[in-house]
Amino acid sequence: MSEEGLEGPHRLPWHQTKRHKFECEKFKEAMKEAPEKDAILLQWGQTKLKHIFEVNILLAQRELLGVEPRFGYWAKFPAPYGSRLLANTHISEEDGWKLPVEEIPTLTFQHRKPPTRRPLSSEMQDWTSYYKWRALPLSSPAALLRHFPLTIYRLLHLLAMTPDTHVAGPRRSLAIYYVRSEDEVDYLPIFGELALLLPDTDIEMVVMGSQISDIIKKATPSSLASRRYCYEYQAPAECGGGSIRIRLLEDPSDVPMELLQLLQESRFDYHMNVVIGTNIDFAGGENHLAAPIAISRNFGIPTAVTSFTRVNLANDADLIFDLFTSTGVARPGETAPSVSLNPFRCPGTKPPLQYSLPCTSNGFTAVVTRYA
Repeated sequence: MSEEGLEGPHRLPWHQTKRHKFECEKFKEAMKEAPEKDAILLQWGQTKLKHIFEVNILLAQRELLGVEPRFGYWAKFPAPYGSRLLANTHISEEDGWKLPVEEIPTLTFQHRKPPTRRPLSSEMQDWTSYYKWRALPLSSPAALLRHFPLTIYRLLHLLAMTPDTHVAGPRRSLAIYYVRSEDEVDYLPIFGELALLLPDTDIEMVVMGSQISDIIKKATPSSLASRRYCYEYQAPAECGGGSIRIRLLEDPSDVPMELLQLLQESRFDYHMNVVIGTNIDFAGGENHLAAPIAISRNFGIPTAVTSFTRVNLANDADLIFDLFTSTGVARPGETAPSVSLNPFRCPGTKPPLQYSLPCTSNGFTAVVTRYA
C-alpha cells in the first residue's frame, strides 16, 4: 500500500515518510548498476541460477566446494579464521589453487615464463586486461580469490599511488595497513600478486582483524603466525622485482597504541603509506574501524575502502565524513566520499541478497583520504 493510502494511526510520521522516500531513491539508483555489476566476461560466469551467477555452483562443478583443508585456498573454513597460519609453512601453489597448471596465476613460474612489467595502470583496470597480461585462459576462476590483491591495486590506482613506467625506476617503499581481514588470512600467498602489480616497490603489509589476536595466542614458536613476517615474496626482475612482506597486528582496541606508533614511524620509514579497508560495514557496527580511519586522517595518510553494496558504502561514507567533521579533521569544502563500482570486484553475488541490490565482495570503492 502506498504511503498516501495509509490513514489514521497507520500513517507514517512525516520524518519517517521523508526518510523512507530518501532510502527508496538510493535503492533505485543502486539497482541501475545491476546489469553492469553482473556483466561477467569470463567463461565460467555463464554458470547462473535464475539469471544470477552463483559461485558455489561453479565451485561444486569444479570439485572445489568444501570445508576440508584438501580444498586448498577454496576451503570454506568456519570462523575464527587463520588456522593455516598455525602451520610451519604455507601450502604449495598447486595445493592451494587446485586448478590445472595453465589456469593458476602462478608466482613461482615453474611451468611458464614470468609476464612482462605490468602495463600502465590506466590500461589495466578490468579482469579482461589482467587475464591477458597474466596469460590466463578465461576458463580460470582465479578472479574469485585474486579480487583481494587486485582491489588493493585498484584503490592504489584511485589514490594515484601506482608506479607507471615501462622501464625500471627508482626503488620505493610502501606500507599498506590492511585494517579488516577475515578468511583471506588463510590464503595470504595470493597477496604476493601485489609484488607483480607494483614494480620497483618494496611492500610491507600490516594485516589486522578481529581474529588476529586468537591466531597469535594459539601459535607455537615455529608457526607462521609467530614470525615477524608470516609471508614474503620477491617478484622476478623481468616483472619489475617488486617485493612484499606481510606481518600480523592484533586487532586495535579503542586506544590502538601499537597501530598509532606504527603509523607514526612509517611516515619516516617508508616513501608512501596507505590504509585499506575491504568489505567494511561501518554503519553496521564495526566501530573498531573508527580508530584506524581517524588516525590515518590525523596523519594525512591516504585511505580507501570497499563494501558489498553501494548503499552500504554510501552510508559508511556519510558516517566517516561525520566522524571527520566532529573531530575537526575535515578539510575545507570537503564532502562525503563518492562511491564507484569496482572493476576488480569478485564476480558473482554474495548471498544472501539484500533487497536484491547489486551485492558482491569488494563490489564498490570509496576514497576516504586522498594522496597529497
